[in-house]
Amino acid sequence: MIVNGLTNFILFKFRSLKVFYIVLYPFIALFIILIAVLAKIDRLAVVLAGIYLIWLVYDLYYFLNLWRLNKDNL
Repeated sequence: MIVNGLTNFILFKFRSLKVFYIVLYPFIALFIILIAVLAKIDRLAVVLAGIYLIWLVYDLYYFLNLWRLNKDNL
């Protein structure tokens, strides 16, 4: 949760898409580990976390393209 909050802080406070994009990778790695642990405990939590993981992958794609479009401004 701290890393997720950190990504939002970086994006909105510092307005840095590059750093946001770089920090999002470790967050996704930690989240995948969480899903693996949850798989042994609770199926519903895995399904809900999987939906959020799909959103995170889309988020990576979206912000990568946004970063590419605004490279001259950042």
